[in-house]
Amino acid sequence: MATEPAADSEQSVALSSPLSEWLDERAAALGVDRNWLLVELLETYREMAELDPEEVDALQSAAATSKDDVRTVEREEFDDLERRIEEIDAALSEHVEDLRGRILQLKEAVESSAPADHEHPEIGTLSRRIETIASTLEDLEAESEATATELEELGSDLESNEDRLGTVETRLHRLARVVLELKQRAEGTADSAEALDSIRRTANRNGTTAADCENCGERLRIGLLTEAACPHCEQTFRDIEYPSSILGRFRSPQLTGTDPATTEAEPESEPKREREPEPKPESESEPESYHE
Repeated sequence: MATEPAADSEQSVALSSPLSEWLDERAAALGVDRNWLLVELLETYREMAELDPEEVDALQSAAATSKDDVRTVEREEFDDLERRIEEIDAALSEHVEDLRGRILQLKEAVESSAPADHEHPEIGTLSRRIETIASTLEDLEAESEATATELEELGSDLESNEDRLGTVETRLHRLARVVLELKQRAEGTADSAEALDSIRRTANRNGTTAADCENCGERLRIGLLTEAACPHCEQTFRDIEYPSSILGRFRSPQLTGTDPATTEAEPESEPKREREPEPKPESESEPESYHE
């Protein structure tokens, strides 16, 4: 990939065919401009490249821990409210049964010891107390219903929080996958650009303008390559391999996918080798050699 500075500080970017198609598909799917998406991807990669992978792992671990803590606290509150309701119901039942038994005993005692026309003022007092107790019982029942309503709302909030935490966790995993994909693509593009620059420098030193693909054998113009790969078979290149001096007249240089060995690298200060001119097709003119 190559870039050329413009007068307004913008840069024109030439992308490989697969990467350009992927960018067009993503822009169409998101309904945004292609150049805008490219800028956003570069900015996202820059920010994520500066982010320590341990911080991403810590963020995911903190989200999972917070989710477990919220579930534990809300579950404890739920169980505590449930125990309180059960205790209130048990206490009310016990008091009602005790009061009912005492009233029946008192009624039987009064009926057996007094004549039919006998009156006791304490009966009126007892009736008022019974009414008060009945009113209190109604209040307790209303409180019990309100507590049950709060319990249902708490359960609903618990489910909502679980859904929200699940959504956050899903987004974090998705973000991690996107960052990893962008990082891999950027690293691959950088490696390809570095390899292409190295191939062009080697070709320029040796006066080479074209070479054969070692995989498919197609004749390629080095100055026209936009990436270190064959446009016909997509074979990736890392170096130019020159034939021995004996076979130089019969074989052309080859673009290979093998990294050049450091022990065999040609020094920058070595004088330029004299090479026989390469055969050229009659219908194809020779472009100027590439210079750094």
